[in-house]
Amino acid sequence: MAVSTTSEKLQIFEEPILDNSLVSLHEYTYKPFGSPNYKNSDEIRIGVHFQDLILDIADSYIYIERKFTSNDPTKACKLSNNALVFIFEEIRYEMGGEQVAIVRKPGITTTLKIMTSFGETQKRSLLTCGWGLTATKQDILDGASGTFSGRLPLKYLMGFAEDYTKGIFNVKQELIFIMARTYNNSYIGEVDAKIEISKIEWKIRHIVPDDRQKPKLLSRLSKGNGKT
Repeated sequence: MAVSTTSEKLQIFEEPILDNSLVSLHEYTYKPFGSPNYKNSDEIRIGVHFQDLILDIADSYIYIERKFTSNDPTKACKLSNNALVFIFEEIRYEMGGEQVAIVRKPGITTTLKIMTSFGETQKRSLLTCGWGLTATKQDILDGASGTFSGRLPLKYLMGFAEDYTKGIFNVKQELIFIMARTYNNSYIGEVDAKIEISKIEWKIRHIVPDDRQKPKLLSRLSKGNGKT
């Protein structure tokens, strides 16, 4: 907790410090190229090719919708813990055509990460990621329609998004997903089930700077190395 000195308490007529460097943060949706019919082992690419944007990649997330149907409704079959991530075999992030990060078997890697690094309070906040599901706790599943959805923050999947929190500007970016060969790890029960993926989207906030900040950014960019 910050402690104010006596002199600071007397500065009652001092002008407040206001940060107006950002005009807005608006979320935009980016969708995959090609057909929306996603099958096992398919490669799915979501690209951002507008180079005049400042993007908040660190706080971006993947939104997923799927339909879950048991092969035998009379027998028990439920979504497994971390079911949303187990649909992927591999996830890659590329910037300017160069690979920046890759995660293979993301269902396993995120499970190990959460079990070893997250406290109980943090784990409870991950329900929308599909974490914490049990046979009796299926919060992300609509039992009537069989559909379920969730959001996977990029920092949940890739370490660089936890470490680099600044905006990214003037470069093409792409997320590449390789779907799992089978979705068996996404459910548990007495019978097999069918999972159909209806939607995968990348949600990214666009950072809009104040007009006074734009010349500074462009000036640094024109120098080629981002330094003054």
